[in-house]
Amino acid sequence: MQGFAAMLGAIAIYLLRKLLWVALFVAIGIGAGVLLDKQAPKVYCSEAIVRSNNLAIPVVVDNISKLNNLCRQRNYRELALQLNISELDAEKISTLSAQYGLFTSNDRLDHSEQPLYYAEKYAWNDTTLTVSKFVRVVVEVFDEDVYPTLMQGLLTFISNNAFGYKMNLLRVEQLREQIAYVEKEIATLQQVQATYTASSNTPTVQLDLNGALQKSEQVQLHEAINRLYYSKISLEREYTLFTQPATVVSDFSKTYRPTVSLLKRTTATSAVTVALGLMALLLWENRKRNGIVARKA
Repeated sequence: MQGFAAMLGAIAIYLLRKLLWVALFVAIGIGAGVLLDKQAPKVYCSEAIVRSNNLAIPVVVDNISKLNNLCRQRNYRELALQLNISELDAEKISTLSAQYGLFTSNDRLDHSEQPLYYAEKYAWNDTTLTVSKFVRVVVEVFDEDVYPTLMQGLLTFISNNAFGYKMNLLRVEQLREQIAYVEKEIATLQQVQATYTASSNTPTVQLDLNGALQKSEQVQLHEAINRLYYSKISLEREYTLFTQPATVVSDFSKTYRPTVSLLKRTTATSAVTVALGLMALLLWENRKRNGIVARKA
């Protein structure tokens, strides 16, 4: 412990002795960082939440990862073709990635409509988490004006899947039929309920043959109608909000801040120049010391 403290003390003394050199290296690093910041392209990051209504989220995540491979390969022509955007707009996209929207057991108990937890990877044998219909898309771009075009391109990309398109048409038709069926069932039960109300004075609670309490038919009808109403509300909500193959829940938004700021860049370049400069000084002093010893010998 004492040896380590002595080493730290020696380093501190050495840095104090070379304070002017350190200041010079910092200045060089700041200058290099400013020049690099002016030359390097600015990269901006944003994210959006999309609900897939036709395809399973693992399929959507896998498809978006394929788009990211095109970005890495700088195959902007194919990327533009897949997203149905111009090649000029495709060149503004640096990276694309997607994250699974996951429900925890607490979320299911609370009947949460949207997941609060997103992850790039998901263990399929993890029974504490359930994959939702939501996906978070994270994008890095060179020009934030491309966000609206990119979002429309992603929606087109998700919707243009032939199997998913047919699945969505079938889902919407089945929703329409389910709503009509539930409405018919509600009307039928309401007629029965009205007949009981007009012709019966049956108490709400009765005794069965064993003397146990049981609900009357009127109460059971009322509860059945309520359950059908809740089912109708859920179906109508799905039919009203999510008839398209994919729905934007939260769109990309401009941050106006590059992922690597000028401060971060100058700090990094200053640290590098100070480290390299001190190493060069140590090598020079060591070489100079060895030269003096050699001459004396």
